Amino acid sequence: MAQELDKKPLLRVIENPIWSPTRLDLAELCMKAYWFQYVFHMKHSITPDIARGKLMHRMIEKFWQRDERSGLLVPGYSSYSAFVNSAVRDWRHNFAKTGETDGQRIEWDFRGQAWSREFIGNLAAMAGRVYSRYLVEEPRLATEVDLKVTLDGVRLSAKIDELRRRLTIRDHKSGFKMPKEHYLDKNIQMTDYSLCLWLSLQDERSTASQVYPGYVGIPLDEFLEVSTIEVHHLAEARPIDGRREAMTRIYSAKRTERSFEDLIETIHAKNKSLQERDFHPTKGRHCEYCFFRNVCNSYNPHDYHENEYERSMPLFASAGIECKSFAPPQDKLKKPRLQKSMIFRKSLF
Repeated sequence: MAQELDKKPLLRVIENPIWSPTRLDLAELCMKAYWFQYVFHMKHSITPDIARGKLMHRMIEKFWQRDERSGLLVPGYSSYSAFVNSAVRDWRHNFAKTGETDGQRIEWDFRGQAWSREFIGNLAAMAGRVYSRYLVEEPRLATEVDLKVTLDGVRLSAKIDELRRRLTIRDHKSGFKMPKEHYLDKNIQMTDYSLCLWLSLQDERSTASQVYPGYVGIPLDEFLEVSTIEVHHLAEARPIDGRREAMTRIYSAKRTERSFEDLIETIHAKNKSLQERDFHPTKGRHCEYCFFRNVCNSYNPHDYHENEYERSMPLFASAGIECKSFAPPQDKLKKPRLQKSMIFRKSLF
């Protein structure tokens, strides 16, 4: 019996993790994909478009430089061509030549794609639109802002691309699909960013409070009225009458108290799934683009968590001491109904 239990290694499951938008997005999409990435810790490659997005994030972050004499933020590039050439040079040396970024291998669609005229041309055009956008805008207040908060027993984190005036959250998106209204209104990442920002402003020592000293302790209703979410779309829309876009587009959205309640409800449901070791796959069109599509059918999460309590704590198990965290689920977990949470309201006020 002991040999049977040891066939598969015992994997540790964090039952109440710090929920980043990326982690929660994946859990909402498919719990088996979540298991591959956050429990099994399987490494995966990234697409060329994702790699290009990482480069553009880096270029935007470097656009503004602080002047040594005045202390003000000024453009760090002398011209349009200097910015574009810097982006292309960075791509060739740190992405195309190495074939990886941040320790992740880039899975090219075809051989030579990284050096192809079409790919580099699209990258240069994207960089040009970014330069045109930022040259006419005022500088951001902060970039790559890390926030960590806790609410109703839920731990949240956010890494916001930019914080701008009047509690404006900006997130860069390099995908070619134009964001639709439903995406802007319901996107989990944007809701997480907004909630983390508001909660951080309740602590005068937080990074957010240093960026927005005039909004420390702001009430929720006032925050929701003032704050705006901006999706900064870097890719070009389809040309109209043959005309090309001169700069990137900005799409704005708001959040409501209900948005925050729904987010907390969803996370509670996902924590329950983790406690019950419910890592069932969710089939759909997204499977075609899943990083784990080639190994999905080769692994069964149940094999790695069967008799988990007995294997991890044999002395307690042999003494008949029960542990609810390892108890098998009694009912199949259903998607939570998004409704008002009294616990959430009590946590806010």
